[in-house]
Amino acid sequence: MGPLKNIRIVEFAGIGPAPFCGMLLADLGADVVRIDRPDSQDLLGQHYDVLGRGKRSVALDLKQADQ
Repeated sequence: MGPLKNIRIVEFAGIGPAPFCGMLLADLGADVVRIDRPDSQDLLGQHYDVLGRGKRSVALDLKQADQ
């Protein structure tokens, strides 16, 4: 629910203001889907992103044509 409930956003994983903006849009009701790199893990082998609140996520290798 929110003022952006019928809006869909595709976010490409990265650094900077884009993840924060995606989180704010999700907080306002937008359907945000983040495209992650398949090997996106931190040093402990886990991926924890506080800016992923309210987003769906899918890992894709966009450099390979077979996906």
